[in-house]
Amino acid sequence: MDPSMDLTQALQLLGLTSLPPTSEELARLVAARHPASKAWSAEQSAAYRRIWEALDPAGGTTAAAARS
Repeated sequence: MDPSMDLTQALQLLGLTSLPPTSEELARLVAARHPASKAWSAEQSAAYRRIWEALDPAGGTTAAAARS
C-alpha cells in the first residue's frame, strides 16, 4: 500500500462509506462485502490494516484493559 493512503482511500477501497464504530463491526462489514473464496490484493489487506489501526490505535483490547 502506498504509505500516503489515507483513511478515506482505505474505506473506499474496501467499499465502506464511513468508519465502523468497532473492529468487530469492521470485520462483519468486510466479510459481507468480500467473499472469503476470493483472495485479497496486497492493497486491500493494507487498507484493512489502516482502518483497523484507526479504530484501535492503542494496539488492541489488551492495551485498553491495561490502561483501566
